[in-house]
Amino acid sequence: MGKVRLGGLDMYTQGSENNQVANAFKILQQAYKNGALTLYLGAGASVPSGLPSWEKLIQSMYFRNMQTEAIRQNLEPYPNYLYAISEWVLSRHREPLDIMIRKIKSRYTESEFLRFLKETLYAGFIQTEDLPDSLLRKRIHRPRKLTAGNPTLEAVVNLCARTIPGDSGVESIITYNYDNLLELALEQHQFQCFQTIWNTRQQMQTGLMPIFHVHGYVPTNGEGSAVHELILSEEHYNRAAQDAFFWGNMVQLQYLGTSVGLMIGLSLADRNIRRLLDTIRHSPMPCRNFIMLRKPKQITLTDKDVFEIDQMSRRYMARFSRSGSGVKSRQFIGMELSMIMTEINRIEKQDTEQLLKELRITPIWYENHEEIPHLLRQIISGS
Repeated sequence: MGKVRLGGLDMYTQGSENNQVANAFKILQQAYKNGALTLYLGAGASVPSGLPSWEKLIQSMYFRNMQTEAIRQNLEPYPNYLYAISEWVLSRHREPLDIMIRKIKSRYTESEFLRFLKETLYAGFIQTEDLPDSLLRKRIHRPRKLTAGNPTLEAVVNLCARTIPGDSGVESIITYNYDNLLELALEQHQFQCFQTIWNTRQQMQTGLMPIFHVHGYVPTNGEGSAVHELILSEEHYNRAAQDAFFWGNMVQLQYLGTSVGLMIGLSLADRNIRRLLDTIRHSPMPCRNFIMLRKPKQITLTDKDVFEIDQMSRRYMARFSRSGSGVKSRQFIGMELSMIMTEINRIEKQDTEQLLKELRITPIWYENHEEIPHLLRQIISGS
């Protein structure tokens, strides 16, 4: 086991991981110095500010959609309960999220659906004016301390704030989030040299850092994507996958193949991203893309866990016995089960690394999300 010192952190690595981390940061630092670094942002850049992930967004929209008006009026002022109750209830329904979003869309006009989407996305930022119910009005306020509780977003803003478009710093940002928290945070940081792009009607301007919202743009205020421009439901994903000239795919392919990329707050669960990465890896273009990933959490078994596993094994054994399978049985003690879980954890990390290798992405592992800002600061300090 070796130790690498980065950004004030002691990062312990196994074998070749030591050199891999050091080499990754050399490439990232040089790219940032040359203005050739592209950031890819996922939900991890917005969720700490109180916004829902895609899954929570769809669940909350469906839950609000199925309520009576009386329940909605009581619950909407408390978005923490809106998100919590919807997650709890819908986790027991087991209905695919793509089916949920189709059901919701069928009940609204485009303008109603966009308003419904925005109100659910920014539920934690909505202020309701004190008026009679018949005149109930909602207003999404601009948060004043956007990065205070979101160190990852703050670190991304710091990377951008030192950017001189076309010369040094961040070349571009590709975000899979609908929200405009990044843009608001950049404005609060007095950084104005950026351009938000979410459709083909806009043209890139020289001297500005582009922020591409490739899944659509739903800002707190102002113009955003139309419903048909959002990559939100199954039908939208299918359309993007089948259209070789969909602008969002073309932007991603261009930067994945020509720029040094760093993925933050992404899990690669998005099937369209994996499809694009598969396309790139079969091309002759040099791929230098990295992803920050949390190491698989070690499974720690309690006495209750051991008891529950043992009870499950007995139920399965009873079924085998009734079928006359002749399967033998024995009881595992807690220590044996813990050793098995440790091995499962090791194999999970190994399989993830193999998948990333096939996609030509280098992982930068960390233990806790709080480490991300330290790692991003290292890119600045070493450039």
